[in-house]
Amino acid sequence: MRDERWKTLQSLKSQISHLKSKEYVTRSKRVYVFDTTLRDGEQVPGCQLTTPEKIEIARELEALGVDIIEAGFPISSPGDFQSVVEISKSVSQPIVCALTRANKGDIDVAVESLQYAKRHAFIQGSGHLICTSKLNLTAPVRRSWNVLLKR
Repeated sequence: MRDERWKTLQSLKSQISHLKSKEYVTRSKRVYVFDTTLRDGEQVPGCQLTTPEKIEIARELEALGVDIIEAGFPISSPGDFQSVVEISKSVSQPIVCALTRANKGDIDVAVESLQYAKRHAFIQGSGHLICTSKLNLTAPVRRSWNVLLKR
């Protein structure tokens, strides 16, 4: 398993180096690598990472030269909140950000979880999840469309 991880990391490092190379990027443009592995990776069935595993991955992403790490969705659980806090403490070069929904409670929790980040982006670098279909808006909260529009 570790050999497979190593090969994957080496491949990523090569791809990131290419994206940031002078041949690929003109003087007027810069490619920023935004990685969502630590948040989106857990959406894969059966994949659940511990905080130490997430820290290890974050450090590898930093070594690879990733510019921005989306560390998690801190309001989703106390464990995810703590992981974002610990990742924020563990890396110094990448910008660390967190996913939020577009509401004050989510944003406040994200700000709190990122307080130790050396480089962070609270609002600008946090992904905001905004549902755009009636079904995605109404089904999870079991409220009518008209009630949600008033919010």
